[in-house]
Amino acid sequence: MEEVSKLTYREATDELNEILSYMEQSDVDIDELVPKLERATAIIAEMDKRIKASKVRVEEIVPKLNTLAAGESEFDEEPFEFNGQLIEQDDEPF
Repeated sequence: MEEVSKLTYREATDELNEILSYMEQSDVDIDELVPKLERATAIIAEMDKRIKASKVRVEEIVPKLNTLAAGESEFDEEPFEFNGQLIEQDDEPF
Protein backbone atom coordinates (compact mmCIF):
# COMPACT_ATOMS: atom_id res chain seq x y z
CA MET A 1 0.00 0.00 0.00
CA GLU A 2 1.38 3.38 -1.03
CA GLU A 3 2.42 5.87 1.64
CA VAL A 4 -0.34 8.42 2.22
CA SER A 5 1.93 11.43 1.58
CA LYS A 6 2.74 10.10 -1.90
CA LEU A 7 -0.87 9.75 -3.04
CA THR A 8 -2.24 12.27 -5.49
CA TYR A 9 -5.46 13.97 -4.53
CA ARG A 10 -7.31 11.80 -7.09
CA GLU A 11 -5.74 8.59 -5.76
CA ALA A 12 -6.62 9.57 -2.19
CA THR A 13 -10.23 10.30 -3.16
CA ASP A 14 -10.52 7.02 -5.04
CA GLU A 15 -9.12 5.06 -2.10
CA LEU A 16 -11.47 6.77 0.34
CA ASN A 17 -14.39 5.88 -1.93
CA GLU A 18 -13.23 2.24 -2.00
CA ILE A 19 -13.04 2.17 1.80
CA LEU A 20 -16.50 3.71 2.06
CA SER A 21 -17.93 1.17 -0.38
CA TYR A 22 -16.34 -1.62 1.65
CA MET A 23 -17.86 -0.31 4.87
CA GLU A 24 -21.32 -0.09 3.27
CA GLN A 25 -21.31 -3.83 2.56
CA SER A 26 -23.35 -6.04 4.85
CA ASP A 27 -20.57 -8.60 5.29
CA VAL A 28 -17.75 -6.40 6.63
CA ASP A 29 -14.85 -8.35 8.09
CA ILE A 30 -14.18 -6.84 11.51
CA ASP A 31 -10.48 -7.76 11.23
CA GLU A 32 -10.20 -5.53 8.15
CA LEU A 33 -12.40 -2.74 9.42
CA VAL A 34 -9.98 -1.12 11.91
CA PRO A 35 -6.99 -1.00 9.50
CA LYS A 36 -9.24 0.46 6.80
CA LEU A 37 -10.54 3.11 9.19
CA GLU A 38 -6.99 3.95 10.25
CA ARG A 39 -5.97 4.28 6.60
CA ALA A 40 -8.98 6.49 5.85
CA THR A 41 -8.15 8.70 8.84
CA ALA A 42 -4.54 9.08 7.66
CA ILE A 43 -5.66 9.93 4.12
CA ILE A 44 -8.17 12.52 5.35
CA ALA A 45 -5.56 14.13 7.63
CA GLU A 46 -3.04 14.34 4.77
CA MET A 47 -5.56 15.82 2.34
CA ASP A 48 -6.71 18.33 4.97
CA LYS A 49 -3.08 19.41 5.45
CA ARG A 50 -2.62 19.84 1.69
CA ILE A 51 -5.85 21.78 1.28
CA LYS A 52 -4.87 24.18 4.08
CA ALA A 53 -1.40 24.68 2.57
CA SER A 54 -2.94 25.31 -0.86
CA LYS A 55 -5.35 27.83 0.62
CA VAL A 56 -2.45 29.76 2.15
CA ARG A 57 -0.59 29.79 -1.17
CA VAL A 58 -3.69 30.95 -3.07
CA GLU A 59 -4.20 33.75 -0.55
CA GLU A 60 -0.61 34.84 -1.19
CA ILE A 61 -0.87 34.65 -4.98
CA VAL A 62 -4.27 36.27 -5.62
CA PRO A 63 -3.29 39.78 -4.44
CA LYS A 64 -0.24 39.65 -6.73
CA LEU A 65 -2.43 38.60 -9.65
CA ASN A 66 -4.89 41.40 -8.88
CA THR A 67 -2.04 43.91 -8.82
CA LEU A 68 -0.72 42.68 -12.16
CA ALA A 69 -4.22 42.58 -13.67
CA ALA A 70 -4.72 46.21 -12.66
CA GLY A 71 -1.60 47.09 -14.65
CA GLU A 72 0.46 47.91 -11.61
CA SER A 73 3.98 46.73 -11.04
CA GLU A 74 5.33 45.09 -7.92
CA PHE A 75 7.98 47.79 -7.94
CA ASP A 76 5.65 50.80 -8.01
CA GLU A 77 5.63 51.20 -4.25
CA GLU A 78 9.12 50.20 -3.10
CA PRO A 79 12.65 50.76 -4.37
CA PHE A 80 14.40 47.82 -5.97
CA GLU A 81 17.97 46.81 -6.64
CA PHE A 82 19.50 47.02 -10.13
CA ASN A 83 23.16 46.16 -10.74
CA GLY A 84 23.85 46.45 -7.03
CA GLN A 85 22.36 49.94 -6.83
CA LEU A 86 19.12 50.84 -5.03
CA ILE A 87 16.69 52.39 -7.52
CA GLU A 88 13.89 54.61 -6.27
CA GLN A 89 10.54 54.65 -8.04
CA ASP A 90 11.23 57.93 -9.88
CA ASP A 91 14.88 57.14 -10.76
CA GLU A 92 15.83 56.05 -14.25
CA PRO A 93 17.99 52.89 -14.17
CA PHE A 94 19.69 53.69 -17.47
